[in-house]
This record gives sequence, C-alpha cells and structure tokens, in this order.
Amino acid sequence: MSNFSVKPYTLKQWESLSKKLLMSNLKRPKAFLETTPIEWMTELQINNEEAERIGKLLSRSGQLAIEIERLSSIGIWITTRAESTYPNRYKKLLRTNSPVVLYGAGDINILENRAIAIVGSRDVDQSGKEFTELVATTVVNNGYTVVSGGSRGVDSIAENAALLAKGKVISVLSDSLETTIRKKETRNQILNSNLLLLSAYNPIARFKGYTAIERNKHIYALADYTFVSSSDKKGGTWAGANENLNFAWNPLLVRNSIDVPEGNEALIKLGGIPILFDEVVGASRNLDEFIELKKNIVSPISTKPATVYNLFDTVWPVIEKYLHEDRSVNDVSIYFALYPEQARLWLEEAVKNNRIKRTTKGYKKTTPIQGHEQITLF
Repeated sequence: MSNFSVKPYTLKQWESLSKKLLMSNLKRPKAFLETTPIEWMTELQINNEEAERIGKLLSRSGQLAIEIERLSSIGIWITTRAESTYPNRYKKLLRTNSPVVLYGAGDINILENRAIAIVGSRDVDQSGKEFTELVATTVVNNGYTVVSGGSRGVDSIAENAALLAKGKVISVLSDSLETTIRKKETRNQILNSNLLLLSAYNPIARFKGYTAIERNKHIYALADYTFVSSSDKKGGTWAGANENLNFAWNPLLVRNSIDVPEGNEALIKLGGIPILFDEVVGASRNLDEFIELKKNIVSPISTKPATVYNLFDTVWPVIEKYLHEDRSVNDVSIYFALYPEQARLWLEEAVKNNRIKRTTKGYKKTTPIQGHEQITLF
C-alpha cells in the first residue's frame, strides 16, 4: 500500500489517539516527529499496523508543506485545535466534536468578537427576507458580528445586510472555500476586514448534504444567541436548530407571526423563544436587554400571537385615518415609512378586531370618515 493511499484519521479516530497522547509521555502531536514507531507502540499501546499508518501519514509532510504554501498564497490560513488562534468557544461547547483543523480567509481576530447567528432555509418568502434583513441590521447596530452559513437564502441575505450596515460577518462554509474566496466582492470585503470565511473542510471540497448539516454546529458554537428566520420540519436548518435546543449552546429565538413556516411553529413548541417582527424593531438599540427579557417569558401553548404588539393600540388610530379609501400593504408601508411586514401585521390585526375590512385592492375602514389630512406616525 502506497503512502498516499492511506486515509487520514477521522475526527473520532483522532480523538481516540489524542487521548492516548495526553496520557502518555509523548503528550503532543509534535512528539511523533521526535520519536520512533517503536516508542509510539510502547507509549500509546497501539499495534504495528497502526504505527505504520501514522508513519505513512507523516511521510506526506513535504506535500503538506507545499499545499499549505499554496493556500497561503491565495489568502487561506490554517489553524488547529493545538494552537492559540483556535476558537475557544469550539473547545468549550463542542468539546470532542470540535474540528481538529480549521481553514479560514480574513482577519482571524474577528473570531474574538461577540457574535449572533442568523440561520434559515434556502427558500424564504418575503416576510422571512424582511425579518432577516432587520435582524442582521439590528445585530450590527448593537455591536455584534453576524454569523451565518454562506448558503443561498437566509444565510446570504443576513450576511449581505450586515455588510451593507457596515458590520462584520463570519461566514461558516461547508464547502468550496477556495472558490468562494476568488469572487471579487468577497475578496474586497475580506481585504477591508469586514468578512471572515471559516471552514472545517478541505478548501476544494464540493457540496455534500451531510457536511452542510454537520457544519451547523460550527455556526451555533460561535454565537451568543441564534435567530431562526424560516425553517421547514426537515433539512439543515431544522436539524441544526434541534441540535442547539438539545445541547443548549445558546438561546434560540424563532420568528413568529401569522404565516410562519411549520418548522418555526414546531421549534417554538420544542422550546424556541418566539419573537415578532415588531419586537425586533423595538429592540433596535438594546438587543441584549430585550433578549434577556424574552428568555424569562414562558412561551404560550399556541404559536399564534393573540396580539401583534402592544404598540398597535397606540399607532392604530393614526393609521386608521389613512384608510378612508382602499390601501394596499405597500401603500401603508410607504406612507408611514414602515417595513412591509410590519404594516401587514398591523392591518391583519385590525381585520381580526373588525376595525377594517379586506377589499379586492387591499384594506379599508369599515365606516368611511369624512375628509382626511396628511398624517404621520412621527
């Protein structure tokens, strides 16, 4: 068997070997370079076949050095669990499941920032998109770094919104790091120290479903809190959110509204903290305090909120005056400078309370008022 046909250690195999190392006189991996196979067998209590495997893997060091130099030339660095640059949060939260090797591109010091994760489905509706953009902007305005997974949908929406808000982003990839870093806009953000790409997988690895799911824990473990924008009851977002609930890596805040995906509802029933669009608006400058308050609120049995938000009773009389004729959600959002999702929620709440009615063109006050004037919420 040639040296290049020997498979590297899996995470589980390496974990077993590293425990033997710590309990032996060798202590650290570099000892393999300073001792003989006979000593390995004696100190680690391994057989000749295992010692030969280690020797053949070590013989690749020349090729490894060339590859490390090549990666460095295109802006990709490497850190391992044995180095001080490795994220402490991984060691603390993931323990033996923390990746042995990490590849990255960008300012590694961004890993030391306070961070909030934003995750969700690849296919997301307009309400989910608006929620994601609002949360990302709010996270940045509160001094946090945004962590996400670099995928299509919620991940990309969150990362782009954070960068647009002049914030910092950690994009945790499950594949294609080398391809991603070659994109012009990505390189610009990296060079401006706004974006850090991170991956536990070979930089040339292609997409695989199981690594995308496995990667989820690497996102959660870097964050103080996690927002779930949209989730089905299957797939990567669902699996990752459930894993976070099971291991309690950080509080899971789940978007809640009249028409959220069934996965969102299920996650709230399992212990996720329901959060409304308007609540994020209200927490724009005091996110820490808001989340701490939400953590102490027991979720209701029903996942559908009884009222949209207590701010409704304050602002509704002003909005109602504008509905002397048919108005669409877009009309209301533009007129009052509201997010479309916020406008829709308030209009639907008014319909439920019989304050207005739906029409073929939108919404209208049940009983017309005489005359109208320019009005504003501010």
